[in-house]
Amino acid sequence: MVFLGRRYRINQVFGCVLVAFGVIVSVASGSEAANSFKDAGIFWSVLMVLSFMLQGADTVMKEIIFIDSKKRLKGASLDLFVVNSYGSIFQVICIALLLPFLSKLWGIPFNQLPSYLRDGGACFLNIGAKTTGCEGAPLLPIMFVMMNMAYNISLLRLIKISSAVVSSLKV
Repeated sequence: MVFLGRRYRINQVFGCVLVAFGVIVSVASGSEAANSFKDAGIFWSVLMVLSFMLQGADTVMKEIIFIDSKKRLKGASLDLFVVNSYGSIFQVICIALLLPFLSKLWGIPFNQLPSYLRDGGACFLNIGAKTTGCEGAPLLPIMFVMMNMAYNISLLRLIKISSAVVSSLKV
């Protein structure tokens, strides 16, 4: 309501609350549910909530972009590949900026990161002597990238023809 300036009907709000309640019940009803929340710790719980908030903000922002593009382009349609490409470029920039933190999180010393990335590139291209465990490359990674792009484009199409709320419920 704040970002999109929309009013939602009671059945839409009820649907969101029902989905959130279902997620809570399904997570809490797992094996040893009483201990699972205590063992996770506050850091990981906050990190999980933050990651979902960023995903939700991303979806709302894309809906705002599609709504604004209808006004600015005088009814013409915004190309989904343009939105997907800008989103991908932003992800690359964010990952590049977070590399020092992520390398520490992955257990890789930052000074070894270039050799790690070089070995990963060699594995992706299936070249060099250190390619054990890289069977199926480059076909399987390229197939993954293509399926990921198709998935992202289909989600963008869903946001474009409906709304962020419907898109979140469909995923």
